[in-house]
Amino acid sequence: MNQKPAYLTNAERAALAAFVANLCQEYGDRLVHVVLFGSKARGDFDPESDLDVLVVLNDGDWRLRDAVALVAFDPMLEYGVILSPLVVDAADYTWWQDHHAPIYRHISAEGVELWTKPLPPSSKSA
Repeated sequence: MNQKPAYLTNAERAALAAFVANLCQEYGDRLVHVVLFGSKARGDFDPESDLDVLVVLNDGDWRLRDAVALVAFDPMLEYGVILSPLVVDAADYTWWQDHHAPIYRHISAEGVELWTKPLPPSSKSA
């Protein structure tokens, strides 16, 4: 994964931060990854480009797509940017990884990690 692109506007950065904060509040432990991908991550965007955001959830059933879109709504209105979330179940995301799915290859090559679930502390004694 890459660093946050320097060419993101202040409004885009603020909208992404608000969206991630809202996702953390709404989904808590179910949230696994949030990744910016697409033209804004690659740097080949145009003035009409949106912010494509992968949202990986445990138990991320397809019905959550609309719910996550609603979580994106307030930051979009507040900052005047368009967020386009792609909601994926963690098991499907793992399948993408294991099978080198084209979408996974694109996201892993160009993606910008916005948030990832912290690993639990190790139970091994040192």
